Amino acid sequence: MKKAALRLNLILKWFLFAGFSVRILCGAVWMCLQFGKTQAFEEVEEGIYPLLAGSLGQIPQILYLLQLAAAFWAGWALVGAVRPVGKFLRCWCAAALMTVPMAMQCHMAILPYSFVSSLSVLELACCLKVQKDGQNISLRHLAAAGCCFVGLTLLLPEYCLLGAVPIAVTLILKRKALLKDIGRLLYTCLLTAAFCGAAGGICGLAREGEPDFQERFWASAAARTAWPVLLKDYEEWPEELRLADDEVLREVTRYPENMKSIFLPVYKEAAGGENAVSCYREMAGISWQRHRTQILKQIVWDVLIYGATEAVLPLQLKGRSYDSHSGVNYGMLTMEHPLFTKYYVWYSCLWFWASLGAAALLKSLRVFRRGPRKNAGASAVKGFLITAVSWLGAVVLYYTMQGAGTADYKYTAAAAVLWAVP
Repeated sequence: MKKAALRLNLILKWFLFAGFSVRILCGAVWMCLQFGKTQAFEEVEEGIYPLLAGSLGQIPQILYLLQLAAAFWAGWALVGAVRPVGKFLRCWCAAALMTVPMAMQCHMAILPYSFVSSLSVLELACCLKVQKDGQNISLRHLAAAGCCFVGLTLLLPEYCLLGAVPIAVTLILKRKALLKDIGRLLYTCLLTAAFCGAAGGICGLAREGEPDFQERFWASAAARTAWPVLLKDYEEWPEELRLADDEVLREVTRYPENMKSIFLPVYKEAAGGENAVSCYREMAGISWQRHRTQILKQIVWDVLIYGATEAVLPLQLKGRSYDSHSGVNYGMLTMEHPLFTKYYVWYSCLWFWASLGAAALLKSLRVFRRGPRKNAGASAVKGFLITAVSWLGAVVLYYTMQGAGTADYKYTAAAAVLWAVP
């Protein structure tokens, strides 16, 4: 029985190595084919990325190289933090992480999401190193995680909160080690406060002149619940809520983004700031009462799109979903080399399930051969899983609640990368 388990263990390892190698090869070929091209995405105006992209002038290939290098470095750091392996295998793992199609699309586009993905992965790697540091706290790795946090906030202001999750979870997991060393506790508190203050200041400057938290919250709630059923319900809303004319309604129903950019500002102007919040709240309440099941189904779809893109993308491309950006993203992906890109994406989506099954079987074989045991490595991996799941949950929840029909897997490219971690 043990010999059979050993043979099956070896077969599964070679199966995983071969499968990921095929994807690495496909990703490398697609990268070379796409290197001289530019995907026609709309420019992102917030954060420092426009300054970086503008400073490179008309040479996007330099930006591609920087993004690819950052992605490889982040993967290298994460693999080294999760499992100590040789240099060749570590390079191979880093390449496997960066060639996920959703991440590779971001690496080869003039968008901030590649750097956001890389910094998120690097921050998680630094947090894992802090967690693995026995009874001490590595201030060097904590400072590196803090730098990633500030960098994320500079790229996208919402990471002022989202980027703080891995550091907060790590400090909670290491609370016993912190309490044992008062001096290191004070240093850690000062360091964390400095990075949080810097990120908070950046976020405050970025959001200067924007609505307050309450208004943003209820505007998001209205966009999340009311947009998919706007045409069904509008005529039945109370008269004080029917403030938009037919032209505005037609324009809003074309694109989900128009809910926040056109529809809600009309209400804010017509009803005034404080009254607008109550209007948003009432819209969300009416839609939720009448279409709760439909809204919940759409929320589940958005969670899957953001959290496990490869699992649901084939279903989306077959029309088994509702409006999202996946079709537009896939169209951009297949613009130049449609046939090869189609095989690359579909292979990666099928490999997602195959690799998960093989990894689960491999794990069960190890438990069968050795029995459950507790050691430093298992504890570190458990801590990493808690940190990664907490971060992913916060990011997915944030973007899911921003509005219906706006799900875009580019926002959470790091999630697709984390699924491939060895």
